[in-house]
Amino acid sequence: MTLSFLVPLDDLLHKTKAVIDFDFIHDCVAHLYCADNGRPAPRATTWCAMASRSFFS
Repeated sequence: MTLSFLVPLDDLLHKTKAVIDFDFIHDCVAHLYCADNGRPAPRATTWCAMASRSFFS
């Protein structure tokens, strides 16, 4: 299950993701994550998209 499945299609989060490409954030913060130690972290792009939704709501 993904977070997108839990959010209604008419929600501001989906509308924002259609206009703003958050994929550049992964490259900016990749050096902060360890690939082989600990639990996998949520994607930084997901956090930024959710924060933008909160800001615009």
